[in-house]
This record gives sequence, C-alpha cells and structure tokens, in this order.
Amino acid sequence: MENLTVQDILDKMGLKPSEFYPGKKVVIPLKQAGEYKSHCIVCDWRNPNKISFEVKAGLSGKDLIPKELAKYPIALQTKNLVEFDVTTATKQ
Repeated sequence: MENLTVQDILDKMGLKPSEFYPGKKVVIPLKQAGEYKSHCIVCDWRNPNKISFEVKAGLSGKDLIPKELAKYPIALQTKNLVEFDVTTATKQ
C-alpha cells in the first residue's frame, strides 16, 4: 500500500492548503449538462485524524430527500465515499 501525503491529496483535488485544512469542510460543485446530472464532491477534514471525500447528487453537498434523489443516476443515489486516515509520519 502506498503512502500519500496530505499535499498529494490536495494536489489531486485541485485544492490549495489555504482552502482545505483540519477543521474545514469544502463542497466542490461539478455542473453537468442535463437535468439531474450535476453533483459535487464534499471534502471533509473536520476530524483532524481523518479526511473524507464523498460524491453526492446535487450541487449543495446536502443529503437529498429520497423523492429528489430518485431522479439522479443510480451511481449518485448510493454512498460514494473514500476516507483517509491522517497520521504524522517521520522520515528515517
């Protein structure tokens, strides 16, 4: 398993350290052409020991009610989440 640095993750997400840091939650909207296709990535580092990235239907980052969520593609109706444990590593 490969180790990543927080900087690696920020670079891949296109976030600057001034935009995403421990205690912060950021929503990145991803507009798509057509109805009920837009989605967002919720980047959550409110727990200093864990960073999570979740793809959600809609652009707000909020959980949609089932009636609204049902209009989106199946891939956006399920939980799409990845979490990273954040540890302090020392170079030897």
